[in-house]
Amino acid sequence: MPEREPSLNVDVHELRRFTARHLGWGRDYEALKQDESQMADLNDCLRSAYRAYLYPETLGERHAYDWNFLRPFYIIPVPSAVEDFDMPPDFQGDSSGQWSFSQADRHQWYPATVRPPEYVVARRQNAEDWSGQPFDIAFAPERITPDRAQQWKGLLFPIPDADYLLKGRFKVVPQELSDEHPWPYGSASTVEALLAACKWKADAMFNDDSRGSSYEEFVAALASARSADSATRGRFLGYNGNGGGRRMSAAVDRSIRRHCGGLTIRYEGG
Repeated sequence: MPEREPSLNVDVHELRRFTARHLGWGRDYEALKQDESQMADLNDCLRSAYRAYLYPETLGERHAYDWNFLRPFYIIPVPSAVEDFDMPPDFQGDSSGQWSFSQADRHQWYPATVRPPEYVVARRQNAEDWSGQPFDIAFAPERITPDRAQQWKGLLFPIPDADYLLKGRFKVVPQELSDEHPWPYGSASTVEALLAACKWKADAMFNDDSRGSSYEEFVAALASARSADSATRGRFLGYNGNGGGRRMSAAVDRSIRRHCGGLTIRYEGG
């Protein structure tokens, strides 16, 4: 069993223990692990609960909530003279974030423009042997093979003339919780929603109660978790929201908004 991290987060073993206690299956987790049938049931329940937590149904909104913690920052090494490179396995095509490049030994970041794959391929064909700092990037899916799920590649233009780093943020597709991957996405401020999802799915699967008190508890915990998660995201692009705006002249404010395309960043901590 992986070493327990000193935090209020829970791992897959604690989620299994919690769900088993809720179902009245006892507190002896080591004995429970010897029962293959019950462990299979627990894992099925946990898989359903994790999906409900990560991709919850809408609560009266037009669109489902998009967790901020599912969009971590990545720094991906891009070797010199490489046209295409593998994206991380949990990247599944989301290119809505901002991307930037830096030479590996400098850490001076310059923005990159996300383009369609066809655009980057055409630029390469029309500019043979053009190398330099990349400024265009595209993401293209690879074919599914019998031995692995679909993967994605990054396509660059121009071809890197040195070793670079690509920095960006994208929505990940989490792996299933298991002994090998025991830690769920989220934080101590959202863990109660995951625990409530375990109770709800346990009642739905084994007690024929899909919309009872455990569901209501999950909805309440989910609303609280969303509130905590939303406090960690920037609301606007360009303005820090720390009171400095009250001291900023209207002319400067208009200038910033004009050059930022009307978008500002507001950071509220987290």
